[in-house]
Amino acid sequence: MNCLKTRRTIITGEVTPEAAGHLTECPSCRELHQKVTQTMSLLDQEVSVPESLAASVLSRIEDTPARSPKSLGMITFIQVAAVVCFGIFIGHQFGRHAVPFQKSANEDPVTQYFKAHHLNVDHSGFSSTSTFIHNNNE
Repeated sequence: MNCLKTRRTIITGEVTPEAAGHLTECPSCRELHQKVTQTMSLLDQEVSVPESLAASVLSRIEDTPARSPKSLGMITFIQVAAVVCFGIFIGHQFGRHAVPFQKSANEDPVTQYFKAHHLNVDHSGFSSTSTFIHNNNE
């Protein structure tokens, strides 16, 4: 068994006989198994909690005053207005220096697309056999 499979079995907590054999041979996996075992034993220990703990926590929560919602002041509105004005100014400056787009194609893009994809093919000379079998007896 390899280290990866052994570590998976250690993490799941179900050490198979193959994994136990690997643990005797591999020192790093054995160390990991010991650390996991120690940690799990610490988590399994019962801790004594004072009976008044829940009451004291609840009393602290009840004594805490509720905060009022934060209101937006005049400064906030002025800052937002300044950002909007700055954005309009920058947009105007960039637009003023923009070069107008000049059409370089002789045809519109839709016509170019149809020509490129052979969608304007004349199908008048196309013939195919019918998929229906005509019954001559009818």
